[in-house]
Amino acid sequence: PGTAEGNTIAKTGQKTNLIKLLIGLFNDADKNHDMDSLKNLMEDSRAYYGFEIKQTLVSDVNIIVEKKMVPVKNKISEVNKIQQELDEFIKLNHLKAVQPVIADIRTNGADSVRIMIGMPVNKPVAATSDKIQFMHEPEHGKMLIGLYKGPYGGRQKLYAAMKNYLTDHYLASPEDPYEKYLDNKIPFSDTSLVNLQVNYPIY
Repeated sequence: PGTAEGNTIAKTGQKTNLIKLLIGLFNDADKNHDMDSLKNLMEDSRAYYGFEIKQTLVSDVNIIVEKKMVPVKNKISEVNKIQQELDEFIKLNHLKAVQPVIADIRTNGADSVRIMIGMPVNKPVAATSDKIQFMHEPEHGKMLIGLYKGPYGGRQKLYAAMKNYLTDHYLASPEDPYEKYLDNKIPFSDTSLVNLQVNYPIY
């Protein structure tokens, strides 16, 4: 370990021959090649964690949200119903959707599921219905985002990688993550092909 927290001292060795050794003595670029390669690997999230993961500012500032607890058997119909109600709310209040749909859908026991679906919109809205609420996220808040393409059931690998990233970078998340479906389609099975972004609010 180094003297400062979060730092370490690394020593490397490299097999070589006399000719390469002599060339290296006069070539500064070769002297730190191993450590530069390690540094580049650790700073490349796709290479190190297997996914593109990065820190960014909050992009979803104004969000209209509807939440429900429903029986598992009604999940698909309720998701479609909520999306329709959000679309109607946007039209009624002269809003515009500015980002793809976001959601957090979690099982609650064996027979029910908690559904939260949101639509980022272009401006705040004061009036809300008895079902739909308005959420405002701080514009300068920070977010950890990770990108995933593939079968929906495989996204758990991204969640695991992002949790490792949080630990490795001494970050904490005060809220549950949510998913943004970049193709604007909420999947209903683990075999559905998705293009999604997982968002972790961080500090």
